[in-house]
Amino acid sequence: PDGKRIAAGGWTCWDWARAGCVYVFDVDSGDMVRRLRGLPDAVSALAWSADGRHLAIGLQGRAGLRVLRTDTFEEVAADRAFEDKVMELAYDSQGRLAAVALDGRIRLYRSDHRLHGRVSVEGGRQLATVRFKPDGSRLAVGFLDAAAVTILDAGSLQSVAVRRIDDRAQRNLSNLAWSRDGATLYAAGERGGEGLNALYR
Repeated sequence: PDGKRIAAGGWTCWDWARAGCVYVFDVDSGDMVRRLRGLPDAVSALAWSADGRHLAIGLQGRAGLRVLRTDTFEEVAADRAFEDKVMELAYDSQGRLAAVALDGRIRLYRSDHRLHGRVSVEGGRQLATVRFKPDGSRLAVGFLDAAAVTILDAGSLQSVAVRRIDDRAQRNLSNLAWSRDGATLYAAGERGGEGLNALYR
């Protein structure tokens, strides 16, 4: 969040180490300042907390979630109860963490990284993306297998609304973004057939 470091992950180092890695780079120099080794699977998602004190790491397979302190890079929290790949992670300004996975569930963690709730989400089976509304009151979820967006209450994780796109060519809505004032939600994804891809508001 302060713009001084970049964390990068993926399949890198898996081929030779048979373990996942996260690389931390200094923005000004471009130097790698840390390599976090020994993760049990490849890295599929990363998120810094708003205060920069924590780095959340989502893993492929069923390896789940790890959270590290960024001053020592020691693990401070973990959730291994995932049945498929973690697709995306998002922190809100208060330190709550949301995680979505291909197992069809969203997890919400309190600011101390303890699990607040884990629920299945109406709208699709494969959750692809999650975004906190800027004021933290809502969560928007997009899908890899459905052209739909589901809005959840960020406290109870109850569904507030489900919006589906009535267009067979629109395969999914796997990318979401709130406007800064939270009044508008934008969605896009993969489109089949001919024609331009659409951005929905």
